[in-house]
Amino acid sequence: MDYSQLLNLQKELDQKDKASKTASLNDRDEKNQKVKITTPPLLQSQPQKTNERTNEQKTKKANERQIERHSFDIFSDQKMGLDELQLMLYRKQGKKPKIGSLVREAIDDLFKKYKNERKNE
Repeated sequence: MDYSQLLNLQKELDQKDKASKTASLNDRDEKNQKVKITTPPLLQSQPQKTNERTNEQKTKKANERQIERHSFDIFSDQKMGLDELQLMLYRKQGKKPKIGSLVREAIDDLFKKYKNERKNE
């Protein structure tokens, strides 16, 4: 077999491969058309969302404090005390406070304590 025959054979194989790929794509497209997913129409109560930007800026209050996430080590008995306090407040108020809010409150109280001590010196 010479080089030109090899090229012709390669072209034939490429054409057959291309034809089989096209046929499999057509089969797949037909299957996809049969399994179309229809979405329900929007109800009147559902607001329509747009992708347009608005000129409104979300304004935060100037005095509002931002919460940052940090990791600190505490003693086991401190954690148990926080859990007990959380349970006590839950029973008293009917709403379970977050441990983080209890810690933030305790830190604020600690700052107040030390500020008062400095004023008394």
